[in-house]
Formats: sequence, structure tokens, C-alpha cells
Amino acid sequence: VGGGIFCVGSAAPEFKNCSITENKSMFGGGGIFCFGFSHPIFDKCDIFENNSKFGGGVNCTRDSKPVFKECSLKYNFSLDFGGAVYVEMKAVPEFLGCVIEKNSSQTRGGGIFVSEKSSIPKITDETKVENNKPDNIFIQDK
Repeated sequence: VGGGIFCVGSAAPEFKNCSITENKSMFGGGGIFCFGFSHPIFDKCDIFENNSKFGGGVNCTRDSKPVFKECSLKYNFSLDFGGAVYVEMKAVPEFLGCVIEKNSSQTRGGGIFVSEKSSIPKITDETKVENNKPDNIFIQDK
């Protein structure tokens, strides 16, 4: 998991003006995997061309709360769900002024896939989620 970055526990690193590209993971989070109360901050980062089974760009799980400020998530791919972002198990990622576009998934949630209602991401009006395939945002009704 976490082909590029793996955050676990109470980890709260901050990444500024970085590029997380061309990473792979067999299971989740081709670019970034956030787990177990981690709270990383990504500020003006590019998350491009990553791939994984769940969350090609980013996988958020187990109460993690990553923050993405003015980040660009493009050209990420998932074999199952969440081309750019996969969210589950009470994770609450926050997207502030981000661009999430041109990502794809073989099943659902080309942009963002949310596996349960207790894991709803916070997305500001300035964030653009568009031109993802097969859909932009998919929330599974469990």
C-alpha cells in the first residue's frame, strides 16, 4: 500500500510544492495511502499518473483526515474503485481549491469513490471535479 507515500497512526507530515507521480500499489493508494488517524497536509502538490486497485492517486481509510490545498490530481487510474481518490472507514479528506480531472476507474468513482456515508469528503466550491471516467463522484449507499 502507498506506492509513493504511506502515512499511519498520528503522522502529520506536510508536503509543499511536490510532485507525486508514476507510483504503483497492488492494493490501495498508488500515490498516497492515509491510514489510522493520520493527518497529512498536501499544499500545491501534483498527484499524477499513479495507479492501484483502490484509489489510484489517494486512498483514505481508518479515520484519516488528509488535507489537500490547491492540489492537482490528474491521470490516475484504479483497477476497481476511485481513479483519483478512494474514501472508506470514517476517513474525511478535505479538498480546498483542488482540480480533480482526467482520472479513471474500471468500475465506479473515476474522480472520487466513497464507500460509505460515514466517510464523506469535504470539498470546497473552488474545487473542480470534472472529466473523470466513468463518473466524477460516486457515493455507495451502505
